[in-house]
Amino acid sequence: MISRIFWRGIKTLLPFAVTIAILYWVCDAVEHLFAAILKWFMPPQYYFTGLGFLVGITLVFAVGIAINAWIAGWAKDKFDNILNRIPLVKTLYRSATDLMNFFDRPKTEGSRVVSFESSGGRMLGIVTREQFEGCPAGIGEKEEVILYLPLAYQIGGVMLIVPKKDLKPIDMSVEYAMRFIMTCGMQGGVK
Repeated sequence: MISRIFWRGIKTLLPFAVTIAILYWVCDAVEHLFAAILKWFMPPQYYFTGLGFLVGITLVFAVGIAINAWIAGWAKDKFDNILNRIPLVKTLYRSATDLMNFFDRPKTEGSRVVSFESSGGRMLGIVTREQFEGCPAGIGEKEEVILYLPLAYQIGGVMLIVPKKDLKPIDMSVEYAMRFIMTCGMQGGVK
């Protein structure tokens, strides 16, 4: 009885604690980064804890607003071109940019959850690309798609190019599918 009550407490508090810990870590990292920069330019008596975080958030909003201006868009394109010429940096930068663009796509475009049968079992996957315009020759054929098979706990995943006919659509949002896979199918709730 006591162990069951204790377990319920852990089960309730742990998701909150993990979420708060990750948010705290991100906020603290932003604070320390901008605090170090601010302390170079301002007298110490004007700095207060949290100012670095406020400057970081303000900078994100300012860049978001400025990028709509022609000159800022032009400057971003020039900066992109420079970063895309530096070995290793270009790989990291392009990957991060592609990931951000993935989340920026309309919900109706690509990204659908499917079931894929392989080696006597079925796996949940996410179709990330259905057309191959702009890809190097040989990446994909007309009746193929790119399928991402995430691994539990989001450590990584497998990308496959598979025939469309081998996939069965699943009525599930990508977000729910990721949570479902992350918890090895134990997660319930809203799909």
